[in-house]
Amino acid sequence: IKVSMDSLNYMPAFSLRLLGDIVFELNDAEQALEYYNHSLKISNETSNYSIKSSNLHRIGKVFASMGKYKEAIDILNENLLLTQQNGYLDELVRTHKLLSDIYIKLDKSDLALQHLQDYLVFYDSTNNQKNNDRIAFMQARFESDIKQSKIDLLTKDTQLKTHEINRQQSWRYFYIIAISFFFLMVAFLFRTNWKFKKINSELKLKNDEIGRKTRQLEGLSVTKDKLLSIISHDLRSPLSGLHSLLNLFKDEDISMEEMRNFVYSIDARLTVLTEDLDNILQWTQTQLHGLQVQKSHVVINGIVEDVLQINQDSIQRKNITVKNELSQDIVSFVDPNHLKIIVRNIVANAIKFTNQGGDILFKVLENRERIVLQITDTGVGMDQHELDNLFNPGKHFSKTGTCNEQGLGVGLLLTKEFIDKNDAKIEVKSKPGKGTTFSLTFERALSI
Repeated sequence: IKVSMDSLNYMPAFSLRLLGDIVFELNDAEQALEYYNHSLKISNETSNYSIKSSNLHRIGKVFASMGKYKEAIDILNENLLLTQQNGYLDELVRTHKLLSDIYIKLDKSDLALQHLQDYLVFYDSTNNQKNNDRIAFMQARFESDIKQSKIDLLTKDTQLKTHEINRQQSWRYFYIIAISFFFLMVAFLFRTNWKFKKINSELKLKNDEIGRKTRQLEGLSVTKDKLLSIISHDLRSPLSGLHSLLNLFKDEDISMEEMRNFVYSIDARLTVLTEDLDNILQWTQTQLHGLQVQKSHVVINGIVEDVLQINQDSIQRKNITVKNELSQDIVSFVDPNHLKIIVRNIVANAIKFTNQGGDILFKVLENRERIVLQITDTGVGMDQHELDNLFNPGKHFSKTGTCNEQGLGVGLLLTKEFIDKNDAKIEVKSKPGKGTTFSLTFERALSI
């Protein structure tokens, strides 16, 4: 048996010891000693004292076979100490026997006798222990056989009970599966019914929305037809008057004084017509292209002053007193163009329905979040029926002003639409003969 010397350090201590035993049986003591020493080295490094003790005994045995009794005695005495410390009785017995044999060869009968006596004592002790272990093993095996018989009986009984339990469990599983399937079917039917209800609800909402839009379109159609008929009448009237006036002037059948009176009348009607046409244009754009809102910080008083300047001629013609109690620091967050149209239409209405010498009042009520612009006139007012239909496109109406001013009545419809798009509110309070107050609520801007 040849093993590379470099590989000895990588072999386990037990394998090296076994190699040593083999080569020692082949009478190669030197090689066996080398294997035992390597095994001893590894057992020391790994603190494997059992392998170490067996290696020490074998090394002592090799030295004895080589006649190196002193080296053998030193190694075996070291092994005696190790076996006594760790209670390795078998190694202790073999070591005492080997020392006794060595001392006999050295003619040291006293020491040979001493180790032989120790050998016999420990040999009897180990034999007794082995006998006791054997008896204990046989007793344990007998008891084990009895227990195994009991176990076999219990196993058969358990198998019968298990079979019965399995049969019952099979039925139980069947019932559980059947009940689960039943509840799954109920849940499926419930969910399907819920989905159908949800779909029906959504369809109802869509149908309601379609109906609402249909009604809205019908209302717009009615309003459109009514506006077209009013426009055709009101456009024709001032234009016909202007045409007649020009014919009279051309034929020299009218004096300058009469012509001046006609001009004032036609001018007033054309002014109203211009405002109505502007409102119609704005209203048409909102219906065709949608209403685009671009909010910004707006000084309300600036808008009011602009609108009053535009209507200055109409105000002076009816000798109306305007009281503006707005301050310059009241700022709203609103679309400025929309606000101007809203105020212009309400002011135009106030002028139209206010008698000669009447009043129009502008004031503001404010809090941390909202601004309420109130426009109050001392005009003819409205009854409850008129108030209810004031912003209803389907029940659109128009009244003649206090100086026979005509109008299409579309201005307030446009005003309501702009109010809604700017997240604002409009309230109207009025009584016949007591005037009218429009309250416009806008979002307040904290700073410009």
